[in-house]
Amino acid sequence: MFRIENITAGYGDITVLHGISLEIQKGEIVSLVGANAAGKSTLLRAISGLIPIDEGAIWFEDERIEQLDIKDRVAKGLIQIPEGRELFPGMSVQDNLLMGAFSKEHRKKANKNMEKVYELFPRLKERYKQMAGSLSGGEQQMVAIGRGLMSDPKLLMLDEPSLGLAPIVVQQMIQIIKKISEDMGTTIFLVEQNVNHALKLAKRGYVMENGNIVMSGSGQELLNNEHIKKAYLGI
Repeated sequence: MFRIENITAGYGDITVLHGISLEIQKGEIVSLVGANAAGKSTLLRAISGLIPIDEGAIWFEDERIEQLDIKDRVAKGLIQIPEGRELFPGMSVQDNLLMGAFSKEHRKKANKNMEKVYELFPRLKERYKQMAGSLSGGEQQMVAIGRGLMSDPKLLMLDEPSLGLAPIVVQQMIQIIKKISEDMGTTIFLVEQNVNHALKLAKRGYVMENGNIVMSGSGQELLNNEHIKKAYLGI
């Protein structure tokens, strides 16, 4: 469904990604883990079109997309939930969700998709008139994910969805991501610093260090790896 081949990218004269290759099959949850500043968010920005790539190819449903602009990638179903949520704090929950249905095609299905979002997040339905900036961190993350779902994603990329959340809320987020995958059939690319949670949830995982993929395998294989245990799990 999705693959990248030998992606090199960065900011100005600084190269952050050094020949990254990975693939995601339809229906999978695949996690990308690594320490802060490993290059994980930069990779998502390159995939989404927020920064250009210097070398390599991005394939989505058998089509090369690295030359497409952001809106065309979104129209094809490639959706990113950004780190830090990036909501419109002075707008209501419902208006924030509607921002995810900006294209003509998605506007036609906005009411139907809104009901799906409210079914997944009943708390948001209760607070649909409330200003997004007044919500808790967990509720704001729900809005961010819901906004992404309004665009009918085929591949949903989540950048650090557990960031800044209490442990009990992190557990809720894990269950939500699992539900989106299983019940909605959405393919998930999860980028996380929380290695334990990310690899337990994922069918497969990749480990990034200093802008390079240094390891890959099933989630369980990586959790059992001695380097992962020492470097990321403190075991």
